[in-house]
Amino acid sequence: MKKLAAFLRSVIPADPYQLVFLFGVVCLTICPRVGWVPRIDSFKPPYTGPKFSPILQLTLAFAGHLIIFSSLAGYFVCFWPGTRPVRRLFLAVVGPAFFGLISTLAVLVLSSANRVSVLETGSDRASEFVGASWFYLKNSGSVHFGFLGLLLVLVFASRVALGASQLPLRLQPEAGDEDPSWYRTTVLTYLLIGPKYLVGVIVGLPVIIAAGTGIHVPSGTLWDLLFDVLRRVLGLSIVLWVITDTGRQMIVRRFRIPNRNYFLAAAAFTSAVALFVPVSVYLYDRARWAALSYGKLGPPDIGDYFSTPSLFVVTAILAAISEEVVFRGFLQEKMIERYGLLRGLFITGMTWAAIHFRFDPYPRHFDLGVLIHLTLRIAMCLALSFVFGWLTLKSRSVLPAMIAHAATNFFADSAVAFPQLPGESPWAVNIILWVILAWGLFRYWPPQLEPQSIPVATDGPATSAT
Repeated sequence: MKKLAAFLRSVIPADPYQLVFLFGVVCLTICPRVGWVPRIDSFKPPYTGPKFSPILQLTLAFAGHLIIFSSLAGYFVCFWPGTRPVRRLFLAVVGPAFFGLISTLAVLVLSSANRVSVLETGSDRASEFVGASWFYLKNSGSVHFGFLGLLLVLVFASRVALGASQLPLRLQPEAGDEDPSWYRTTVLTYLLIGPKYLVGVIVGLPVIIAAGTGIHVPSGTLWDLLFDVLRRVLGLSIVLWVITDTGRQMIVRRFRIPNRNYFLAAAAFTSAVALFVPVSVYLYDRARWAALSYGKLGPPDIGDYFSTPSLFVVTAILAAISEEVVFRGFLQEKMIERYGLLRGLFITGMTWAAIHFRFDPYPRHFDLGVLIHLTLRIAMCLALSFVFGWLTLKSRSVLPAMIAHAATNFFADSAVAFPQLPGESPWAVNIILWVILAWGLFRYWPPQLEPQSIPVATDGPATSAT
């Protein structure tokens, strides 16, 4: 436990209040995804479900993009606070988030207010506006996380103004030589956790313009797949441009053909974890059938415990390939060079988790469920970072990790919901299995770093971290 505590301290920023700021930015990031509109059964007279006019829809879209911009600016300030960090925090993060949240709240209130009489006085309307505002403050998940993020950013900005905290984001003093290419790595990290989603906007912009001008736009599953392929190709192209020739050569070196045992290990790891839950539930149901329903009903069909993947499994496999090229092919090696083996894998996993925050499907109308989902997402990416990192380091190739990641996404797309395991329980079980596997691999078969990946200890001051 002492080693674990020491390790956790080593991956916490030198100023722990920077974690408060980071969580505030994460809250602003997920805010638009959680859901602005409460459950329909929450609406009681005089409030009704929102009815958005075109002008209110436009205002809502603008306000939502203000919040998105504030989260992107928050990540940016983590790395590049400038000479006036307080000013940058208030102008780029606090200001847009505040106006975005207030505008969104106003739109929701105006769209839900139920005018019961033309004889309403100004005080009646003011009371109705206040009541509707309080209704959304109590019941809207997005409002909760938006204002929580804003509050946390304000707390940290106040500490920076008082000289009690500082930016950029820093870890404890780390091992590693100063690498001139580290700036490129920092830029890549920011692009991945921040503006990466804009690639989809760029790819979809011609479609949006065409639809707005009345031009027929083809749609359907195949077109959606084509859109996703273009998005990932463009995103990967931007990454390869950012990391320059040196980074591209690092990735090329990782595309060697390793010993086939590593491919077998990748397939075995993924299959064992993915099949554990459905096979266990099947055996449990089979035992209950044998004890209670033998001769009365037919036995459970194991085929009912799996589903046929949709065509969109192709996009999940493409995501696995592109992410492994970036994370295990480049980012992992740079992090290990700078922070050492375990810290490098941990930071790689946290970065990997962060890119999912903006796109994950969060539980609606359940704030605790959102926090649980975030925790599970981080735990999953950290566990997989160590397992996939082990495969890459042991095999000296990114291909086994690519196979394992693609298989993980394939099985995830084939998952079936089980009444015996409600909510995200199956995901939690899988995470526990991945954690046990990662511990066993590093405990009994630790990887050896290549000479260029071994950090050299220094006594210098802490440097910017990702």
